[in-house]
Amino acid sequence: DSRGGPAAAAAAAPGSSTPPADAASLVLKYVQASADHNFMVGQKLPYGTGVSWALTGAGTPGGKAAAEVLVPDVATREGVHFFRPDKAAGGLMLGAYYAVPLVGTSGEVLGMLGVDTLAAAGSGGAGGGGAGGAGGGKRGSLGSEDQEFIREMAAAVNAAIARDQQALADVVLQASLLRVDDGAAPSSGPVDLDPEGYADMPGGLRLFKEALAIMKGLTDDDLDKFRSMDKPDDATLAALRAILAAAGEVADGDWKDVRQRITRQLVDKLLKMDPHGAWAEWQALCQALRPLLEVEAEVGKLDGLMAGEEERLGTPEVTEGRGPSAGGERSSSGGGALGDAGEGLRSSAFGRALGRWLAAVRKVSAANAMKKVLEAKLAKANQALMRTFQGDGSSALTELRTYRVPPKITFQVLQAVLLLSGGSEDDCHNWGKMRILTNYKLIKRLTELKPGQAAGKLIKHCSKLTKSLDEEDVRQESMATLALFKWLQHFAKAGELLAQTSS
Repeated sequence: DSRGGPAAAAAAAPGSSTPPADAASLVLKYVQASADHNFMVGQKLPYGTGVSWALTGAGTPGGKAAAEVLVPDVATREGVHFFRPDKAAGGLMLGAYYAVPLVGTSGEVLGMLGVDTLAAAGSGGAGGGGAGGAGGGKRGSLGSEDQEFIREMAAAVNAAIARDQQALADVVLQASLLRVDDGAAPSSGPVDLDPEGYADMPGGLRLFKEALAIMKGLTDDDLDKFRSMDKPDDATLAALRAILAAAGEVADGDWKDVRQRITRQLVDKLLKMDPHGAWAEWQALCQALRPLLEVEAEVGKLDGLMAGEEERLGTPEVTEGRGPSAGGERSSSGGGALGDAGEGLRSSAFGRALGRWLAAVRKVSAANAMKKVLEAKLAKANQALMRTFQGDGSSALTELRTYRVPPKITFQVLQAVLLLSGGSEDDCHNWGKMRILTNYKLIKRLTELKPGQAAGKLIKHCSKLTKSLDEEDVRQESMATLALFKWLQHFAKAGELLAQTSS
């Protein structure tokens, strides 16, 4: 690549039949070769020359990138480029050529791995024609086993590329965090943000869908209009910094630098990112969003900043950028924004798309993080349940079974857990039968039960019940009931969130 970095295929707009604007400067540069093909190292193949560029979609019908390039006989295939043809043979080369792409974690083509069996016409051994492969061999065909071997080699290289790209992304993120404060000293320590106030899987997926719809319709004029702002408000600039950090871009933080990074390539990158997989690690996302969190502490949460004359997106207040708090200030309009804060996220199509994309990724990431938190809490609740009810002779079980007429809360909680464990409606309305079913086998079944195994109707019933009861009232009635109640709380929360994340 004449510009340095990965092979030019990465910039060759895979999937597009239209040559990129900088096609004249794009090349495939050969960086490794077998010993008898060392002359290939350093060779450059201009954009569109030869057959290998088909791996990026160049010159193919509809611009679709080819999964492989196989030329069984280079002598009969038009367009094959030879780097060192044999002049004595009139430039005629014989043999086969095969190449497969090397791809990044997002499916982008970064380079290729190729092999050939070329020799000059009339020669008896391997030649040095170099049709674009990195290896040599006897003249002849490349069979299915040869091709499978090359594909396996490419898969190994792709795995190494994925590891390198992840390491690079980590370095870029750390660098961006040190440079987003306009020269101010960076905040020390990690961002320890509770995801509960942001978790909203349905709302996040809805916003993500809206963001993608707007982005897909953006024109060059839309981008130019956004870039033409003299200077965006602080909230919009903070959102832009956070988006660039989340996308792996390093920006110095001022508008001049950020403006240059608002490109069609950035939009394409955001379009390709999966809201579930892109930022599965909640605290890592919070580190990237640090610029936004600091501004939100002053002007309100992002959802409110995006709300203009349209329907308000209700959000909890924030204090010191560390999460929801009842002590945060809100504007009289109810949107969580003060003055013209977030104007750049409302006044243009590009701004609306960015705001929704950022809010969506945070909501989805927080919901996935909460799923892990609740799973951990449920595991601890299972352990606590086993400690409280140690065998059929435990005092806790004995207490529950001694009631001739059960207290109201105890009846409701036992009814709920028995229904979850598979008890019938009839049995769970008859205290006599409920007393018999209240044994150590019930406790074991509860600790082995997964939220995904329970019917949605039962999860809703348990959630409604636990929210209607006061923990202190349960405690005063029965400590044994309290143990079941606390388990039921964690199980219902995990079940509710699982239903959201699976929808």
